[in-house]
Amino acid sequence: MLNVFTLLGWVGALSYISAYFLVSTKRIQADKPLFHWLNIAGGVLMVVNALSQLDYPNVFVNAVWAVIGLFALYYFNKK
Repeated sequence: MLNVFTLLGWVGALSYISAYFLVSTKRIQADKPLFHWLNIAGGVLMVVNALSQLDYPNVFVNAVWAVIGLFALYYFNKK
């Protein structure tokens, strides 16, 4: 049975994959907000999923990923 945490994890994974696919196929650029929002959403959702499983290394990696996305949004909006 699919619980809400697993579902959020899948949405987060799809968010990461979508960001990578869109950049790889040159449909968006890595310095555009959509790329970073997809990565931030993916990171946050994967953190929620990992916390539900007490998977702390995964929590750490995805939290850092989301923070990098937030930093990038701040950096590019500052220009």
